[in-house]
Amino acid sequence: MISIRQTFFATGLSACLAFGAAACATTPSGTTQTAVDANGNTTVVRSGGPAVAVGSDNEAARRALGEDAFDEKPTGSRASERAKADAQEAHDVYRGQATMRLDHANARIVAAQQKLTKAGARASADVRSRVDAAAAQRTLVSQQISQLPAARDDQWSGTTKTIDANIESLDALTTAATQATEKL
Repeated sequence: MISIRQTFFATGLSACLAFGAAACATTPSGTTQTAVDANGNTTVVRSGGPAVAVGSDNEAARRALGEDAFDEKPTGSRASERAKADAQEAHDVYRGQATMRLDHANARIVAAQQKLTKAGARASADVRSRVDAAAAQRTLVSQQISQLPAARDDQWSGTTKTIDANIESLDALTTAATQATEKL
């Protein structure tokens, strides 16, 4: 645990001198000081008040000093952080679903390519072009999905609409390629 050696109030702002403290911070009002040691234990001193030693979770200090003693960010930032986390989760879910659809189409394209290889010279140029078109579309969709993490929030809706349209096109090309190779 940290030991608070001295607290000075000469200038109206408290100062914290702590042995072994990894950090010492002041709230914007300048009335509360915290010191955090290397183990994450916190000691809090409010001007004119006693030192409160708390564990790494800061719950005792919050009760003793009030919630606002630890709020270094505006209260709206927590809601903003939660909204960002929710958006990131939705992005991750979409990326997973798009990847799953791509993997399904990829399996069908690979099967069509294997049939095309077995058919050899018997396969017509039309069948080959259908399989090649599906493979090219697969590459495009794969690149777009891999670029999703770099998409900004304001671009997300447009990006997902483009990917969805390209996956629909991929599904149609894959179906055409599969049907064409089944006739071989």
